[in-house]
Amino acid sequence: MERVFPGPTWDRLQPANEGFDLEKLQAVNSWLQDKPHGRDWRTMIIGGGYLIEAWGQNTDRHSRISQASIDKSFMPAWLCHRWTAHCKS
Repeated sequence: MERVFPGPTWDRLQPANEGFDLEKLQAVNSWLQDKPHGRDWRTMIIGGGYLIEAWGQNTDRHSRISQASIDKSFMPAWLCHRWTAHCKS
């Protein structure tokens, strides 16, 4: 996979073309959507600077989400790394 630095918009790659199991990705998305977070959230799977998948609850890409500490950004990144490893064929 060629590595790029995203500009104002992300170039997108298809998950199946990048080796992801679509059923496992859907299971992760369903699990996330079913959680009673009570807050807005979003997460993305990024590979080589490309957007592979993005999910969220009650947000759009232009909305801002308040984030008070670094662990709140680290944990989703770590979870995405783990899901990426789990969801690849």
